[in-house]
Amino acid sequence: TTFTYRPSHFLPSCLLDLPIAHTQPTFQSRVAALTMPAVTRSLRSSTRLDKAAPPADKKPSPAKPKPSTKTEKKTNKQTPQSPPPPKATAGQKRKAAASIEKEEETKAEAIDHEDEPKPKPAKKAKKPAAVKKEAPPKKTKDELKALRDAPVPDVNAEAEPRDPPGSRYWLMKSEPDVRIEDGYEIKFSIDDLAAKKTPEGWEGIRNYVARNNLRGMRKGDKAFFYHSNCKEPGVVGIMSIAKEHSPDWNACINDNPYYDDSAPHDGSKWSLVHVKIEHKFPRIVPLSLLKESRGNGPLQNMELLKQSRLSVNKVTREEWDEVIRMAKELDEDKEWDKTVEGSKKFPNYTAA
Repeated sequence: TTFTYRPSHFLPSCLLDLPIAHTQPTFQSRVAALTMPAVTRSLRSSTRLDKAAPPADKKPSPAKPKPSTKTEKKTNKQTPQSPPPPKATAGQKRKAAASIEKEEETKAEAIDHEDEPKPKPAKKAKKPAAVKKEAPPKKTKDELKALRDAPVPDVNAEAEPRDPPGSRYWLMKSEPDVRIEDGYEIKFSIDDLAAKKTPEGWEGIRNYVARNNLRGMRKGDKAFFYHSNCKEPGVVGIMSIAKEHSPDWNACINDNPYYDDSAPHDGSKWSLVHVKIEHKFPRIVPLSLLKESRGNGPLQNMELLKQSRLSVNKVTREEWDEVIRMAKELDEDKEWDKTVEGSKKFPNYTAA
């Protein structure tokens, strides 16, 4: 008879079912039992060893399934379960339904508006055209000449008040040499003024800046008489303003060298002042000397030297005094006082 011997401490599990003779264990059998584990290492791939039963005293461990892909690994992880959302009340359901309906209506209106043609931008309102003033009625030549020759007041009641008050100084240009313009002879020197028996109207100003300077003059202001457009231009004497500005009617008379066909017959466009002589210098103060003396002195900003084409210029008190000083310095014969007294004998000096 035979029996199964299970030396669990010496034999591997794959050899425990092998039949062994019921004999007394010998030294060789013990040695063989001790050397069996080395043999079983080479038999692990056999079919019989794979089918061997596990030992009774050990529990088989559950096989771990191998994940096939990375996504399977992620899905195997257990995520914490969130508590179920609270159930909506009847009021919340009605509110949500109304909100959905409103959104659908808004989308429908937007689609309808897209189909409608876009309105054109409104045109800007045009500014109302300026109302043209009616031109004053035309006057006859005789009427215009009568207005020109009529006496005018010394003070213009419509003149703006001067601020600050006090006398001011000016420079007024005139051409002493004969010049023909449109068939008319144009010439007026300081000697021509001295021979006049009445205050002379300073006519023919057709520049707005010069005209405004005329309108800024007041009775008693002083002005340099300046010879221009001649061989030796310069300051030749002093005048005073005898009558403040009034209309220059020569601008409306078509047979006058200073005629302006755009001037209305109310005399509002151009003005003149009346002047009379005060002093004829013994020697001219030439323009060349004025330019040389300009430098950084009192004449550096003189309007005459900056706006050479302007026929009526403003003069500051410092500039006025400097030109007078230069005129006296040029008087080598010491005739200054003599010419002052001699100028008083001119018909125009006593003109009223």
